Amino acid sequence: AVWAYFGQARFGWNAGMIGLSLGLFGIMMAVVQGGLIRLILARLGKRGTVIYGLVFDVFAFAALAFVTSGTIALILTPLAALGAV
Repeated sequence: AVWAYFGQARFGWNAGMIGLSLGLFGIMMAVVQGGLIRLILARLGKRGTVIYGLVFDVFAFAALAFVTSGTIALILTPLAALGAV
């Protein structure tokens, strides 16, 4: 719910653009949780995967706090999705 208000206030997005951003994020989350998780777990183990996910979340959320361009926010979407491991 907050993403819609944030997108509208920060980037001037309309409902269609907010929907597109949420759809992109959902697709990226499905790719991470459906495919990449096995590869990352095999390579880093459980503990490493959790740390990896938290680091990507911190980076993505910190970057979104300072982003002023909607395009850059969309570019950060895959990084934010990597936090879903």
